[in-house]
Amino acid sequence: MSYVSYSLERHQKSAAFLVTATLFFCVHQAFDISIFYYDSDQYWLLAGQLLDFPATYRGYFSAFLFFPTKIICDTFPILGLLPFRLGSSIAYALFFAVLLPDVFVTLFGGCVSFSRRLLAPVLFCCLFPGLLLYPLTDLPAVALLVSAAWCLLRSIGASRARQIFLVLLSGFLAYGAYNTRTIYAFSFAFLIGILFVAGRRKKTIFGNWLALTTVFLMGAAIAAVPQIIINKKRTDTLSPFVGTDIGGGSSLFAKQLVWGITLQRYETSVDEGLPGASLYYLDPAGEKFFQEQSINASSFKVSEYIILALNNPIDIIGIVGRHLINGLDVRDGMVYTRTLSSKKGALSVLNFLVLFGAVLVLLAPTAKMNSDRHAGKTKLFFWIAYFLLPVAAILPGAVETRFFLPLHLLIYSVLAFRFDYRMQMETLRRHWFAIALALVASASIYFAVTQSTMASLKFTYPTQYRGM
Repeated sequence: MSYVSYSLERHQKSAAFLVTATLFFCVHQAFDISIFYYDSDQYWLLAGQLLDFPATYRGYFSAFLFFPTKIICDTFPILGLLPFRLGSSIAYALFFAVLLPDVFVTLFGGCVSFSRRLLAPVLFCCLFPGLLLYPLTDLPAVALLVSAAWCLLRSIGASRARQIFLVLLSGFLAYGAYNTRTIYAFSFAFLIGILFVAGRRKKTIFGNWLALTTVFLMGAAIAAVPQIIINKKRTDTLSPFVGTDIGGGSSLFAKQLVWGITLQRYETSVDEGLPGASLYYLDPAGEKFFQEQSINASSFKVSEYIILALNNPIDIIGIVGRHLINGLDVRDGMVYTRTLSSKKGALSVLNFLVLFGAVLVLLAPTAKMNSDRHAGKTKLFFWIAYFLLPVAAILPGAVETRFFLPLHLLIYSVLAFRFDYRMQMETLRRHWFAIALALVASASIYFAVTQSTMASLKFTYPTQYRGM
């Protein structure tokens, strides 16, 4: 091993962080985004009004995260968006090069190295560059989710003061994830479940799980104070929860569910040559089901969806299955696209190969890899649910691929940290025929669904489906 290679491995976290930050900044410079569109523009504008608590706020935490770079950009306009580009490159590099690898290997085992730490950010730049380039909430929410888990894992075996601080910070960050994207409320609740299991099964310096959970909730309460102030000003209620009512007594989640019945996929375009910015990929089978069940989208409730699912399981499984495949088919990673997804076949093939490769890595036997001693003592079911429940919750709704980001990052991490070249080659040698059949079969299903979806593009969404 050369001196350079030795130094990179010895200081792999710092080196990977610097390389990833440089990569992200270069991506920013290459795309040279100077205009933010739609949601990203709204988030950016709200970041400059953080101290005013405008009535348009739902949750404040995303504005809190973007606030420092927004203030610098506004104070020194000559810099343009350079502060945002630098700030996001550094913050996301810390997440991808340090926090994500540490959490994944601690929980699921694997091996880390300088090069392995770079694979996930490289795949992310290839498939989801828009989440880096624009001030959106998807990546910050996942980063907060992983950071909360990192703090909790680091608290194990720490001194009393350090453990209290880390658990407190974990609660603060977990609430921040929920406040940034309310669908992460499921993860917040499951993290409390993880604390319960960990506290009952492992002796902690707190003495019992109740004390541990109390400290965690104290951290969440601290993060909730600004939201309570916002809710007091807007609705005269002292509530820590983010409002999701969109008028007419309907919740945003209920609307997502009813839209998901007829909508396989949704994208946003900034191509001025198209009839509109909203791209609706309708589901003919879902439309037929909607008509047969005489669904009223305007008054649709979550309970109605549950009843529909219980009475018509095959139809709902079909709808949700198509959502899953479309959520995994990343063609619109720029978020605000200029080329129709139907013309991005090569990107879709690359994404499929990444997915199939991750499945092979999971199924193949692996040599013994380094694994944190706490991983085997933690209920993996809770941790998997913690990361993937937001994806499962949004799966029946109107699908955008960025909503599946936690699952995609988990897939990238499997490839990066669980891949064992020797064992993988041995598996291919022994089972090449079965693997080839699986590749053909899965590709046939995958591309049959995605190509059918691409053919169902509409530029308007019927009023009876929208319910607004």
